[in-house]
Amino acid sequence: MRNAMKGVRVMNAVALLLVAVGLVESVWGILQLAGILPSRHGLFPLTGSFFNPGPYGCFLAMLLPLAVYMSMAGDRVTRFAGVAYVLAAVSPLSASMSRTGWIAGAAGCGLTILLLNQNWLTTAGRRILCFMRRRPVISLLSGVVVVVLVAMAVYGLYAMKSGSASGRLLMWKIGAQAMAVVPLSGVGWDNVAGTYGEAQEAYFSLHSDCGEIAVAGSPEYLFNEYLQIGVAYGALAFMAFILVLCMGVYRGIKGKAYGFAGSLLAFMTIAFASYPLQFTLFLVCVCAVVLCCFWSVPCRRFSPWRFLNCLLTAGACILCFAVAVTRYEREAAREEWGTGVRRLYHSRAYRAAAEGYASFYDRLDHDASFLFEYGHSLHKAGEYEESVHILEKAAEVCSDAMVLNIIGKNRQAMGEYAEAERCFRRSSRRQPALLYPHYLLMKLYEETGNSAGMVREARYLMSHKAKVPSPAEKEMRDEACQILEKSLTLHSDEK
Repeated sequence: MRNAMKGVRVMNAVALLLVAVGLVESVWGILQLAGILPSRHGLFPLTGSFFNPGPYGCFLAMLLPLAVYMSMAGDRVTRFAGVAYVLAAVSPLSASMSRTGWIAGAAGCGLTILLLNQNWLTTAGRRILCFMRRRPVISLLSGVVVVVLVAMAVYGLYAMKSGSASGRLLMWKIGAQAMAVVPLSGVGWDNVAGTYGEAQEAYFSLHSDCGEIAVAGSPEYLFNEYLQIGVAYGALAFMAFILVLCMGVYRGIKGKAYGFAGSLLAFMTIAFASYPLQFTLFLVCVCAVVLCCFWSVPCRRFSPWRFLNCLLTAGACILCFAVAVTRYEREAAREEWGTGVRRLYHSRAYRAAAEGYASFYDRLDHDASFLFEYGHSLHKAGEYEESVHILEKAAEVCSDAMVLNIIGKNRQAMGEYAEAERCFRRSSRRQPALLYPHYLLMKLYEETGNSAGMVREARYLMSHKAKVPSPAEKEMRDEACQILEKSLTLHSDEK
């Protein structure tokens, strides 16, 4: 009994700490909306301590069910903290425009409220069943209306950012195919984006005329942590992750830790359509929620459940510590690079930049931006072979087709025309909506004297439009137009 009371006090303390963190984030967002604090993203006024309003809104939504539970079933201090968080979080959560956060918050709060009102729901359910027997026609019509309203709400959420939603569906499809390529071993956390790029390349080589081309991009994450873990560590880790989360919700409900169970359900919803595990704060808070769910059910001193709880606790502590240290070291190295030699790259002093980048390679060989700029600097400095080496490493951690373009240009400069053509072809399949790979192919064929291929690519450039119009697109079209005019002139002279 004493151990159970001690456990309840610990869980209450953890809940208060989590809500306190959420309050800080909420106030941070409100101050950003008021223009008092700066945003951490140039395009969005609201980010909290995150770099994007999407994960920020998701973080606020994950803690909302816990705050709702505290406001309804706690002592005076707990109730006050819960109400304060709910009131503070509503405004920035709404302003974040995070559909995933809204759905997750609704799902988690719905579960928490349902569990807190089980007796009322049982009575209401009996009355509804009785009404349905007496008034079947009215009940049927009411059900149809509810289904229509839900369908309209779902469509409204989709239509609000239809391009984003379609892009995520494509990412999940290709992510599942990437996981199927490495079902047991995985590729490692840093190599997920590169593996995704290869899978997208393979997908569009078979579906070159599908309507998904317009939403295909080069994502850093899969926007689905289940698939992200599956690609990184294999199917066993994928299933273990889902099992731990589901068991956590079950244990939280069984132990009457309804707030933690609701928050964990909210996280499971967020993990399906966002990238929360990319943030250390999110990871630490989720681990705390999971552990509270598992420890909410009292266990005998020697029992399998107690052993599992201890194992999960030790694993979560080690994971959070290792991730925090690793990410801190990486961020420190990235900041040192960004405020130092990176300025040489942006000032186009490419040879000096390449020399400076070499000193950071051991610490930033996982960073796609660093590797691309390092390889590009070497390309501009004429160090083509070394540039290929660095950019091939970049291709392992990055899905961007531009990496393949620069590798192809290196191969072309070294006279390896077949390899250059292969790289440009791969780039055109990886992101089919881009015109630049076809422009590079046109220039390659012009250099090698392949007039048929040159004209084919020129016609492609003239018949397709870029996703975002730019001066570069106009220049490519002008060159393609000149090539086609010369081709027509030659044909007319031959006749």
